[in-house]
Amino acid sequence: SQRLLDTLVATLGCRPGPAFRALDREESRVFDDVAAVVRIDGRGLDLRAVPGRDGAIARVQGLPIVAEPGRLVPLDRLAWAVSPPSAPAVPATPASAWLMDLFPVGGPVGGPPEQALRERGGVVDRVLPDQAGKPQPRSGF
Repeated sequence: SQRLLDTLVATLGCRPGPAFRALDREESRVFDDVAAVVRIDGRGLDLRAVPGRDGAIARVQGLPIVAEPGRLVPLDRLAWAVSPPSAPAVPATPASAWLMDLFPVGGPVGGPPEQALRERGGVVDRVLPDQAGKPQPRSGF
C-alpha cells in the first residue's frame, strides 16, 4: 500500500524513487519486484537493495519506487515502523523501556494485574504475564 511506502520513507529513511506515487493516486500499489538484504543487530537495521539494482528496493516498470536509506536505521525507528498506527508514541530510551515493562499495555483500568507485578521490600520485580502471546500482523501491509 502507499501507506507502507510512506512509512518506509518517513520512518526508516528510505528514499522515494520516481515511481513513489502512482499517477492515479491509488492507495493500493502494484510493483514488479522487491529485493533487499536486511540485517538487524545491536547497531540497528541495515536495509540494502541487492547488488545490481542501483539502490532500488522496489521497482515498477523498471523505475524505483523506494531506494535504500544508505545508512543504519536506529532500532527505535524500526519499532515505530512496525507499531500499530493507533499506538501511542513513546520515546525509546532505557528509562521508557523500564517503565513500559512495569505498565501493562492494554491491561484493566485501575492498575496492573496482580500476577504482572509483585513487591518485595520496596523493589518491584517483573513477572511475566500469563497472557503473553505471539505478535499479531499489522494491518495494511
